Amino acid sequence: MSALNELKRKLTSRKFWVTAISLFAGIAQLFGADGELTGLICGAALSLFPVVAYILTEGKLDSQEKSDK
Repeated sequence: MSALNELKRKLTSRKFWVTAISLFAGIAQLFGADGELTGLICGAALSLFPVVAYILTEGKLDSQEKSDK
C-alpha cells in the first residue's frame, strides 16, 4: 500500500479522529483551558465527524455507481 493511500486510510478512520480529539482535549486541559469550552469543542467535533464522513462516503459510492453503468 502506498504512503498516500495509508495516510488517506488513517485520516478517514473514526478511531483516529476520536484519538486526535481526545489528545486535543487532554492538552487543552493541561494548559488550563476551561473544561466547559473543551467539552463543547470536543462534543461538536465528535458530532459533526460522522455526518461529514457519511456524506463523503455516500458521494464516493454514488460516483462509483455512475461510472460502473
